Amino acid sequence: MKRTPSPTRRKTIAIALTPVVLCLSTPQLATASDSGILSEHGHLYVQTGLYSGCEFHEPADGGPVSVYVFVLRHPGDCTASLTFRVGGGDGFTGTYVGETSEWGYFGNAEVGIWMGFSPGITATGFHLVTVQYMTYGTSSPCSWLRVEPYPSLGAVWIYDCNTEVNYDVTAESAIWRVWFNGVSPYCDTCTPSPVGTEPSTWGRVKALYK
Repeated sequence: MKRTPSPTRRKTIAIALTPVVLCLSTPQLATASDSGILSEHGHLYVQTGLYSGCEFHEPADGGPVSVYVFVLRHPGDCTASLTFRVGGGDGFTGTYVGETSEWGYFGNAEVGIWMGFSPGITATGFHLVTVQYMTYGTSSPCSWLRVEPYPSLGAVWIYDCNTEVNYDVTAESAIWRVWFNGVSPYCDTCTPSPVGTEPSTWGRVKALYK
């Protein structure tokens, strides 16, 4: 099994917020062949509100929008650190403004975040960071924001402090998105629609795991 490379610490991020202990010393990287372990170890995802909503219908003249990044873990697992960024596509025209978080981290949501927790967190659906964007009323129907790989590592990783393994959850994290100017019952697909509709809820997302 391959060893996980450590992220390169650049001088340009040395003055970023001091992170809590990051347990990335010599972890192993899990693969899809490890008894389906990727599907068992959660993923990161974005929502338009705390625990609810994955649809945002832009006003004609645009305006600010905040998206919330969460990690979905199964009870009993222990999250020690994570690496990811938030990116947009398919015609999303908003611009990144900044982010806030109760946790320490390196980098930012646009170029990549590396954050850690000590002690590790054993929770399902806990909030990581709130990312702010400015929209201009020009995003395409069913354009989106989602969690994407940390650029220098090429993956979205969750490091488990119980197993001391870095789980690659890139594929799972790419599925769940905030959709702009569309309808998305479960946050994984979208139907174009310029009119406001009832947003998808955290309950609907959790229902997929029952």
